[in-house]
Amino acid sequence: MVPLNQKYNLIDFIKLTKLSVVIVTTPQIGTFNHTLLTVQMCKNYDIPIRGIVFNKMPKRPSIVEIKTPTFMEKLTKVPTIGIIPHFKNIKFNDQTFKKVSDKLKKVL
Repeated sequence: MVPLNQKYNLIDFIKLTKLSVVIVTTPQIGTFNHTLLTVQMCKNYDIPIRGIVFNKMPKRPSIVEIKTPTFMEKLTKVPTIGIIPHFKNIKFNDQTFKKVSDKLKKVL
C-alpha cells in the first residue's frame, strides 16, 4: 500500500494501468511475511502476478534460503520466475540494467 500522494497508492496506479506485476523479494526469513502479504493484496485487488523473483541469494545459502522459493510457490501458487545471486560491488549502469532486462525478457 505504497502511497503515491494523499489520495492514491500504488495499487490504484496498477489497477488504472491494468498492469500485471512481478514481485521481487529476498530469500531471507525476514521478508517471508512481507511477500505473502504482497501476494495476498494483489489477489484481493485482482492484480495479475507474473511471478516472484528472489533477489540477493547468498553464495552459500542456508537451508531456509534454499527452500524459500519452493515453499513460497506452494503457499501462494505463484511461480518463481527467477533467482538472482547476491553481487558485491555491483555497478548500476546502463550495461548492468540491459543484462538484467534481457534475462527477464526471456522469462516473461
